[in-house]
Amino acid sequence: MHYYFKLFLTIFSLSILSACGSGSDWNMNSSFSEKITINGQTYICKSQKDYNACSNNSDCSACTLENPSQEPIINTLCLTPDNGKTYLISDIGCLVPLSNVLVGACTSASLKLLTGKGWSRSQVIDSGNSFSHAGLTLNGTLIKCH
Repeated sequence: MHYYFKLFLTIFSLSILSACGSGSDWNMNSSFSEKITINGQTYICKSQKDYNACSNNSDCSACTLENPSQEPIINTLCLTPDNGKTYLISDIGCLVPLSNVLVGACTSASLKLLTGKGWSRSQVIDSGNSFSHAGLTLNGTLIKCH
């Protein structure tokens, strides 16, 4: 009989804690969960404040990635050995800060480029425009694989 009472008490306690959101993060709405996609990455935000920061300012640091295996966004500037006349694109990817920012990555077959910020390497490889490793010249600036 003592065993069944403990079992009942444990189950009852767990159900009360579950109904109350387990007692932690009392100021967070435990039922709030919104998804937002920024630059091809889907985030899950657990509070309205975090969702607003992600959607308004693209600050999604308090939200979690829906698919944690998603690659990080490329945010490193490309090497420029001659003060912006040439940009060397790496295989992991980098940013070319022209009037329109370009994100580039090199594969064994080609140089891939996308316009804008916020792209991962696989997004650049999958969706980018292909160019020769020797590169291309835009407004007097050479962009090529390193």
